[in-house]
Amino acid sequence: MPIYVYRASDPEASCEACREDFEVLQSMKDDALTECGECGAAIEKVPVVPGMAFPKGPAALRNMGMARLERRSDGSYENVSAQEGAQKVGSLESFGKDLAKGPKKIISD
Repeated sequence: MPIYVYRASDPEASCEACREDFEVLQSMKDDALTECGECGAAIEKVPVVPGMAFPKGPAALRNMGMARLERRSDGSYENVSAQEGAQKVGSLESFGKDLAKGPKKIISD
């Protein structure tokens, strides 16, 4: 279930609890809240940008259980995030089977 952020529409006519931003765990099917549960003041949902993390480098990809594959001119794929001694070139299916085995141990470049 997602967490939504709410705040009072009119901070002057609200309690301390809803004057500041507060989070509510709600189902996506639930209607948005319209009033504070403590003081009854009108509240509104605050748009929030979700946090996203992007892996930095091949080791971070491997640690997350992912791989970066680049297609070669001969139709095969090269795993540019592969660790030394690991399979670097093969079919797309062969890499899918390898990644399905689960996350690898934490490593660094």
